[in-house]
Amino acid sequence: MKKNYKIIIPLCLVIVIKIIFYVLMNKIASLNPNIILFDLRVFYSPTLFYDNILLYTNEIEKYLMIFRAIDMIFPFTFAILFIQLFRKLESKHILFPLIALFSDLFENILLSYKMFHNTLSNDFIIYIINAVTLLKFLSLLASVGFLIILFIKKRKA
Repeated sequence: MKKNYKIIIPLCLVIVIKIIFYVLMNKIASLNPNIILFDLRVFYSPTLFYDNILLYTNEIEKYLMIFRAIDMIFPFTFAILFIQLFRKLESKHILFPLIALFSDLFENILLSYKMFHNTLSNDFIIYIINAVTLLKFLSLLASVGFLIILFIKKRKA
């Protein structure tokens, strides 16, 4: 029980941040239901991205800045949680949560830059964001998959 705090604390932080995200997404949707949060999409076109940015009002931008700021912390919480779970299961698969961490951070930096310093050009950055987002989701999927396999193996042993 003594070492469970290494899992419980990041788990609680993940849950709290997810609740904050839910509240922020609901607030943004109440201001304009057509706003898209691109962190949750694997692929989108530059046209969709730029059309979405044109929908921003000052109030929506305020909530998006809060969302973006919290989303810079979130990758650390889920990565720490996954790494601690892998360690508890005596696995060396911590590479996958680390890839997810750095992919999510890079995605957040690029999205923040494009959202708040929009030049309505340089579609190449949008495609880089799409690729990094895909890498994030694949590494998270691999992390969850390996954790499930490890839990099943441990339970059978």
